[in-house]
Amino acid sequence: MRANIKDALSKMLFGNQDKMVIKAAATCVAAIAAVEIPMGAWPELIPILTEQANNGETVEARLASL
Repeated sequence: MRANIKDALSKMLFGNQDKMVIKAAATCVAAIAAVEIPMGAWPELIPILTEQANNGETVEARLASL
């Protein structure tokens, strides 16, 4: 279930152009990451954010990753 939520948030964060949706998804990602990254439970998040910041398809995707 956690993986499904993370996947859905990633799609909303990087696959959407509505700034309100992106902001809400980013807030959720930040809240989950604050708990899971210290536990080592979401190791793929930082590489995903880095990739999107450098090579995101849209300006919104690049900004969302920051």
